[in-house]
Amino acid sequence: MTKLHFTFLRYISVSWVLLPFVVSFLRDWRRWVLFGSPRRLSEDGHKARAQRLRERMGKLGPSFIKGAQVLAMREDIIPAVYADELKKLQDRVPPFPVEQVYETIRDSLGKPAKEIFESFDAEPLAAASLGQVHRAVWKDTQVAVKVLRPGVLELVETDLRVIHFLLFLLGMVVDHNLMQSFHAIIDEYERMIHQESDFRYEMQAASRFRENFSKHHHVRIPTCIDELTTRRTVVFEFIDGVRVDDLDGMRELGVDPAEFKDLLIDTYVRMVVVHGFVHADPHPGNLLVDKEKRLVILDYGMSLEFDDYTKIELLKITQAAVKRDVDRIVEGFYNLGMVNEGVNRAVLRDAANTLLNIQLTQRLNTRQVREIAQEIIQTFYRFPLRMPHNLVYLFRASALVEGICVSYD
Repeated sequence: MTKLHFTFLRYISVSWVLLPFVVSFLRDWRRWVLFGSPRRLSEDGHKARAQRLRERMGKLGPSFIKGAQVLAMREDIIPAVYADELKKLQDRVPPFPVEQVYETIRDSLGKPAKEIFESFDAEPLAAASLGQVHRAVWKDTQVAVKVLRPGVLELVETDLRVIHFLLFLLGMVVDHNLMQSFHAIIDEYERMIHQESDFRYEMQAASRFRENFSKHHHVRIPTCIDELTTRRTVVFEFIDGVRVDDLDGMRELGVDPAEFKDLLIDTYVRMVVVHGFVHADPHPGNLLVDKEKRLVILDYGMSLEFDDYTKIELLKITQAAVKRDVDRIVEGFYNLGMVNEGVNRAVLRDAANTLLNIQLTQRLNTRQVREIAQEIIQTFYRFPLRMPHNLVYLFRASALVEGICVSYD
């Protein structure tokens, strides 16, 4: 099949799946797409549509699984019912044959796997939409070998063209400001997926994390084998450990989860406030506890950098919130890129007051935390506030760490 033929078929298949959703959403905007009052869909109708959207995006493959994950983080733009449903879309796909793994290793490293590794497990440890991980032995060292899924880069490039075409159709009838938000999501998605599909970035990020925590002996970053790392392959030392959500396993290692949460929180606050470089995907599968009771951090494809200006501004806006200094919070909205120039300052003061009036108490249960988070998100719907991508990832990482800590205490 020629590249042109493949691209054409992909346009047809993706459009066939997604165009009905585009039309359905447009009818919420204008009942007859080009004219008419908004259509009112019931809560059950939204839930049913969100479920169908998740199922269809999962079947479209790696690009759309990643796209759904990005959309799910943007609760400041898309309704919560859709964000909640898309969060259920797990980055798990069937493994690809080990013969293709061997072929990628040979093409990337110039030698067959059997000449590089003393042993190589044919059964993968994990398979995701972009890559697959196998256990192996290299120079008497246990290692984890990650290989990029064959053909995924070409598929991503084709799917991006299809997505831009669908956005063009949507932009003909949807509000300009809303389309700006969607284009921002697509730009962030492109940046993220290109970053995650180039394993050289993961090597560089791991090196930076290792240096940042070199004097903190309770945090462990596995060593990357630089000479075996290319765009499509990356090799790390293999570390045995238990997941941070395995409370029984942690206790067997002599680790008290209630005390371990202090290390977890300290590590991530230090990344933001001191290092300005954050591991942005701290789900339990990427965080382990080893036999020495250290926190082991894995998978650095999704990493986030803050410059000094942003770090200082975050601290200032936090201080302003504590002092209930509305004018300084509004200034922070501008400085952090959360509003467009020309937005009425009085409206932003109302937004700041609304956020300040969301009540926080000393002790919160999980339900109350969710309710507060939803109140904050609703503020973004009501006012002209938008979350820059770096803050979206920061708050996502914060929510993941908070979720782990709630399970401990």
